[in-house]
Amino acid sequence: MRSLGHVIPIEVSCLTKLVTIDFSVFYLGVPTLKLENPNLRMLVQNLTELRELYLNGVNISAHWKEWCQALSSSVPNLQVLSLASCYLYGPLDSSLQKLQSLSSIRLDSNNFSAPVLEFLANFSNLTQLRLSSCGLYGTFPEKIFQVPTLQILDLSNNKLLLCSLPEFPQNRSLGTLVLSDTKFSGKVSNSIGNLKRLTRIELAGCDFSGAIPNSMADLTQLVYLDLSYNKFSGPIPPFSLSKNLTRINLSHNYLTVPIPFSHLDGLVNLVTLDLRDNSLNGSLPMLLFSLPSLQKIQLSNNQFSGPLSKFSVVPFSVLETLDLSSNNLEGPIPVSVFDLHCLNILDLSSNKFNGTVLLSSFQKLGNLTNLSLSYNNLSINSSVGNPTLPRLLNLTTLKLASCKLRTLPDLSTHQD
Repeated sequence: MRSLGHVIPIEVSCLTKLVTIDFSVFYLGVPTLKLENPNLRMLVQNLTELRELYLNGVNISAHWKEWCQALSSSVPNLQVLSLASCYLYGPLDSSLQKLQSLSSIRLDSNNFSAPVLEFLANFSNLTQLRLSSCGLYGTFPEKIFQVPTLQILDLSNNKLLLCSLPEFPQNRSLGTLVLSDTKFSGKVSNSIGNLKRLTRIELAGCDFSGAIPNSMADLTQLVYLDLSYNKFSGPIPPFSLSKNLTRINLSHNYLTVPIPFSHLDGLVNLVTLDLRDNSLNGSLPMLLFSLPSLQKIQLSNNQFSGPLSKFSVVPFSVLETLDLSSNNLEGPIPVSVFDLHCLNILDLSSNKFNGTVLLSSFQKLGNLTNLSLSYNNLSINSSVGNPTLPRLLNLTTLKLASCKLRTLPDLSTHQD
């Protein structure tokens, strides 16, 4: 359906046989549609057959009793309620309990400024609950985690919302768990491994601590894992059975001990590995360079040591970022690095690399925009160029502090 101008037409309220309304604005920024005449109560009062209501991004500007009671009194068979970014004000009214057929609730990016009410756990068919960026606070009701049909739970960006993760029984439906930027805390139980259908878990920016459970190795359907900015400690569990993983972000924690090569073996779909700002030690897992989809390796600010050995570059490597800065790596820079032709960012600074490096060697990396070799034991020879190779025309950042330069690099042909 289309609106007339910027207001939803009142004639819609006369279409009594409607089962689905979708006036969602795809860009959820400044609303371009307004629900004014009719208001929400007028819109739905005759739509007793309505099953799905999508008004994402529509300016409803209604307080809690107004919009909750309008729905609970008019659309008893509603199954999908999707009112993201609608300028709704909370808290949620208990009158919503009347809508016992609700299976999908999306109310993110509204201003509820209230606790989460426990009655949400009473919807026996609930599959989706999305309440991100709603100003929620207080303790999240643990019973909601136990709804057996729940597939998606997103509570992210509610910075005052408290809870710890419960024990998870087997045979639950949860596939997406997003709790980033909340006050969730405590340890993650080994029972997380019971969520066999989990494909996405985001716990970034919380206050979790203790070890990352080894049972995460059992989450074979996992695609996206982000546990960054917490207080996790100890080793990294093996992920080699999670063949669908595209992103692993465990940065900004207190993880230690070496990473066995076997933990990452076979992750052919992995795009990003971010382990920055931990205390990981031992040698680098050179197996990383054989992963065909890997675009970003970010291992800075750890305690990796030993040489960066020569490695085999996977054919048609797509690696764009290699950041090994602020470790204890030593020895010469292997020539294998110059076979990573898609590199945009190469940061080897603040290590113990040694030897003489011809700056012209990096001409093989024609896509390079950022190169940092500072604070090693390197001697950079910038005076020898290779006229058969293109110059580093894309280079925007070059850091060579403490590299024993005798002459400045000739960058005269670089574009402004």
